Amino acid sequence: MPDKHNNKYARQRTSCLFFWRHILSFENLPDLLSSHNNSADFNGTRAMQIASRACILTALFAVLALLWIAIDRITLNSSIFYDILPGRLALIAVFGGLALYTSRFQNLNLSRFRLLILMLAPALFYVFSQTHLPSVTAGTITTDTNSFVSLGYSFYPFVLIIQLAIFPLTLIECVLLTLPVLLCVAWAGYLTDKLWSVQLLEQFWLLFLLMMVAWWASLSQLNLLLRLYRQATHDPLTGLANRRLFMQQLATEIERAQRYRHPMSLIIFDLDHFKHVNDNYGHLQGDEVLKRFARLMVDTIRGNDLAGRYGGEEFIVLLPETPAHTAAEVAERIRQACTAQPVIVSRERHISFTASAGIAQLHPDEQAEQLINRADSSLYKAKETGRNRIVLVN
Repeated sequence: MPDKHNNKYARQRTSCLFFWRHILSFENLPDLLSSHNNSADFNGTRAMQIASRACILTALFAVLALLWIAIDRITLNSSIFYDILPGRLALIAVFGGLALYTSRFQNLNLSRFRLLILMLAPALFYVFSQTHLPSVTAGTITTDTNSFVSLGYSFYPFVLIIQLAIFPLTLIECVLLTLPVLLCVAWAGYLTDKLWSVQLLEQFWLLFLLMMVAWWASLSQLNLLLRLYRQATHDPLTGLANRRLFMQQLATEIERAQRYRHPMSLIIFDLDHFKHVNDNYGHLQGDEVLKRFARLMVDTIRGNDLAGRYGGEEFIVLLPETPAHTAAEVAERIRQACTAQPVIVSRERHISFTASAGIAQLHPDEQAEQLINRADSSLYKAKETGRNRIVLVN
């Protein structure tokens, strides 16, 4: 009986630890910290998410800010109303401009700037309003209409902080977007002689709690978006770009190469006699060969090159700003690495494998299908002439 209870307790403790590890940990932590490690395609996707949500939010805020003018006119006395009105109109103009500006949604820097204005403009208006409205502590019950409206204005920083939860942001972006709001709250406290007051400390404490919730929600969104994006655009076995993503990036790079007259090359690899590997060692070991070859490619090419799985045992590499003779050198290094690094099955057995490659350099006014066909013809000649070799056809 004691052993049974101990085993039950151990299982519960293991389940509890697994649960908290799952809740408190994020996959791909470096990617959640900064966007530098993310691909240009993913950054464009995230920029569209941020910009589209910011566009909807700013349009909503513009309408609400316009309606708030009527509330101010009814509740505030004339002198306070006309003091605040210019700031309110400026805020409506900023919100309206952000809502109407819809071009270049895929530019991440522009989306960040849009979000910064969305945070900064209301924060500055909060500072402006606090210097004109009567002082009221949050949570105070009052029958004075001026004080009641002032209480509503005091919740501006909390709304700004919590709205970050709507966007998929990195940790650095969360910090940089939160900082202006906190600085404006401190500035308003300084202008109203409340910088070291208990009221301001309580406000900062609540802002800190909301900030933690908003950051967690924002990072969770980014983590989920990363996982979904990689499932949709990467080969699950090798982790390389799948055919859809590769063709999309190839079209983009062809357009850029033709615009700026830069060289660009393409390599298509095929593992020689791969059916023999599957028949003699099994499909699991065949998968290990595919993963080993994918790793060899990634370790050899540059950071701005793109490797993808083209289908089965065929792989493809895009080399921007690279002439054909340099691409041939890259392909040769990968081919030699195949021979030098077999897959170890056991101490006595290992799987040696080789690869053939065809190379083509982009011609002026050439389309993606034509470039691929020429690289594929080069690969066909490499296999016809004995395999385990590189062929370049102009």
